[in-house]
Amino acid sequence: QRQGIVAALRQARSADGSGIITFTNPDQQLTAAIRSTEVRVAGRPGAAVTFREPRIGRGANVVVLTPGVPTGTGTAQVALARRAGTAAVTEYWTNDVHRLEQRFVVHARPDGVGPVEVRQTLETSLTAAIDKTGQALILADNSGERLRFGQPAAWDADGRPLPMRLTLDGHTLG
Repeated sequence: QRQGIVAALRQARSADGSGIITFTNPDQQLTAAIRSTEVRVAGRPGAAVTFREPRIGRGANVVVLTPGVPTGTGTAQVALARRAGTAAVTEYWTNDVHRLEQRFVVHARPDGVGPVEVRQTLETSLTAAIDKTGQALILADNSGERLRFGQPAAWDADGRPLPMRLTLDGHTLG
């Protein structure tokens, strides 16, 4: 019976018609509030981060994604249909027993030259750093690590893995 309750908690819920969809992940002790332009992820008391202004593009043409309407209430995955200039982009948030995952699917090559870049602004009272491998964002305070986001991955249109590493420039995660 507990498994059924926990699985039900992982399902996306609408926050009273406000356009906000929420997730609870009891296994990871996380909650997420997904809005058209930002996502707030919270863990233990005092451990929270807001991801804002997602941007995608290539070279000098990295642009802010248009707002998206969160859909997927009653499922373990929320989707936001967006645009990066002329390219359609779907942002997904998936909630399962192992993780809360953010994913961007770029449906057409964005304008510009060079590799596709994904960036977003972080708002948090915690100290943000990238681990030495470039594979995890660590948010910490004086008592230690509070939140960790890791395992970045990227694939090309044919499903081949691409090299990927995280960067942090001020409050911009790339």
